[in-house]
Amino acid sequence: MAAQSWVAVREPQVRTAPPPADLAMLLGIAPGQPVVIRDRVMGDPDTREVHHVSVSYLPPWLVDELPVIAEAETGPGGIYDRIEEHLQALLDMEERIGTRQPSARERELWPLPPSTPMLRLKRIARSPDGRICEINETVLPGHRFEIGYPLERADTPHR
Repeated sequence: MAAQSWVAVREPQVRTAPPPADLAMLLGIAPGQPVVIRDRVMGDPDTREVHHVSVSYLPPWLVDELPVIAEAETGPGGIYDRIEEHLQALLDMEERIGTRQPSARERELWPLPPSTPMLRLKRIARSPDGRICEINETVLPGHRFEIGYPLERADTPHR
């Protein structure tokens, strides 16, 4: 919730390039195959301090069907609204949380020692038929953020 007021503090970039190998595998494409990448550096609107990097990877099949998602401006609601309009259905989303070492780019954005753990949030958006429509990777300095969410329990205990 605290991140809702964050804005792009650098010009968002849209480019075509191969995704990281682990994401290529998830997308079901060959290593080195290019995808559309939407890259945003997000932070405080007043101080311009960088809080996180958010990068979306869009598979070729979807960009072929819906070229607007490869454009800098995708309209109100962004790529998720365009994709859901195109599919005429809501996306199913899953989030995975892990850590890794900072990249060279991240060490430029934040004055971090190479051993600083980075939080890596992967959001995977799927069509109702299970095709991956987007993988979003959000990276934050691990020493500055904590992630929490409620856990649901069954109404009655099971024995």
